[in-house]
Amino acid sequence: MFNLREYLIENLETEVFDIDILDKISRNIDLNNRLYIIYDSKINKPVDNTELSDIDYIRLLKTLIRSNDFKLLNSACKLNDFLYSANKISLIEHTNILDSIKQKIIQ
Repeated sequence: MFNLREYLIENLETEVFDIDILDKISRNIDLNNRLYIIYDSKINKPVDNTELSDIDYIRLLKTLIRSNDFKLLNSACKLNDFLYSANKISLIEHTNILDSIKQKIIQ
């Protein structure tokens, strides 16, 4: 099994991320919008229906924005929109995140 919450916490501290894992996570964002804490070992299907907490979503969003991968930045945009539409972040936060993503694209 793969614990997304633990992965985000451990890797935010070291800032070392596996692009293959982030790619699988971004695929789940693109397909479902919602993300869960525990997935099967291939990160295809959630093992239970316990959704990530708001802080976990923000951790993931920050992780995706740090990447220089356009696919992951696209997923960050989708996740940002989902978080705003679900009232998990404010309009100001939503706009600031979009600005951060735009800056990464321009670089």
